[in-house]
Amino acid sequence: MLGRVLAESRRSARVIQDRLAVLVRWSRSSIANVEVGCQFAPREFWMAGDVALGCEGALLAAWGRTDALARRLREQEKEAQIRQLLAQPIPGCACRELHRLLAESGWSS
Repeated sequence: MLGRVLAESRRSARVIQDRLAVLVRWSRSSIANVEVGCQFAPREFWMAGDVALGCEGALLAAWGRTDALARRLREQEKEAQIRQLLAQPIPGCACRELHRLLAESGWSS
């Protein structure tokens, strides 16, 4: 999705991949890979793309939304792993007590 935004912005600005590559100091093949979602590009890339294509912050904003979503998904995955571990029987009194306390605090499955 984010790569499509780049491709559409580039086409709207009538800039070919080769030219954008020069402007943002990336290779043309990397530009192509980012556009089809096969390569990650950091925040700095999207900032440079905004400037090069005259997008007035639209590319950076789209990257920010995508990055925030990715962070939330990673946090949810970590929570699911913790909940899964806490749901498993844990030997030992201290561990059982810790498990009980965490479960009471909302960390149970």
